[in-house]
Amino acid sequence: MKSIRVRNKKIVVADIPEPQIISPTQVKIKIAYASICGYEAMMYKTAFNGVSDDNLGHEASGIVVETGKAVSSIYKDDAVTLNPYRFCGYCENCQKGLVSYCSNISLSAISYMSEYVVLDQEQVFRLPDKLSLLEGCLIEPLSVCIRAIEKARLTYNRNLLIVGSGAMGLLTLQASLTQPIESVVVLDPNPNKREIASRLGAALSLDPHSENLYFHLMDCTKGLGFDAIIEASGDSQCVTMSFNVLARGGSLILLSMYEKDFSFQLRPLSIYWKDATIQAVYPAYDYFPRAISLAKRLRLCEVVTGVYPYTQAAKAFAEKCSSHTHAKVVIDFYSPFGQPLQS
Repeated sequence: MKSIRVRNKKIVVADIPEPQIISPTQVKIKIAYASICGYEAMMYKTAFNGVSDDNLGHEASGIVVETGKAVSSIYKDDAVTLNPYRFCGYCENCQKGLVSYCSNISLSAISYMSEYVVLDQEQVFRLPDKLSLLEGCLIEPLSVCIRAIEKARLTYNRNLLIVGSGAMGLLTLQASLTQPIESVVVLDPNPNKREIASRLGAALSLDPHSENLYFHLMDCTKGLGFDAIIEASGDSQCVTMSFNVLARGGSLILLSMYEKDFSFQLRPLSIYWKDATIQAVYPAYDYFPRAISLAKRLRLCEVVTGVYPYTQAAKAFAEKCSSHTHAKVVIDFYSPFGQPLQS
């Protein structure tokens, strides 16, 4: 079967053995769509640090083609979304029901950018009829955005600033507007992304490179700053800027991926004065059900700005990583086989 891999610092479509079910609780899935995450984009930009034969893809949807004898509630031909994380079930946190903080949580070592994958049934979630397969490959990033919004403590009369309107920023924007908040302002240097953000409900979409940005942002909040800021750009300079426009008692949520050697300086006195909360967001295994439920109320397909057949995987990565035009780029394993693209 075909699988997208990293070999000799290049994206290639490789031939690998097709996986088979070896456990009664496993499910075999024919992949429909797999999207490029910020982590894979970072790997691409840094030439993969010399890693070869690397697995790619952990955001995907597909069709069940076979199930193990002990699999329940999942059937052949079901449309499904895939969770790449597994919790152990026996550590102290798992015993407390805190599976997202499992001491032994693992990320599947399987490339979801492949024609077929085999996973345990606990990693496979059925998609409701209202969700397409294309939307299904966005459930994993949406689950992370929901976790970020929960940490931001959004409620009545609070305002939100989202820095970056890539896929994570736009998903966060849509999900945040289901909360009882006053308004959402979005920052992004790309006019196309700002236009999408406005279309999806942002009260204001601004260029972070515009003159007097600080004063403009403070003016939006009557000089008080934003009650919550979700940093989704991955731009290290935006972290300090975000803290500067954070209101007293506010929450700064670091949602994006940053370089391994990135650090930022904050004076403890400044945090003390603002009584601020600063948190990062780790993916949550147990947020999948609520992400699937919420997805039915959102316009997920508008986040997808590029769909490429798997035969053009190298072009898809190049397009995603060489410019700021795209929000979410998806690899299509579905249409190349003569079936219509779902949207």
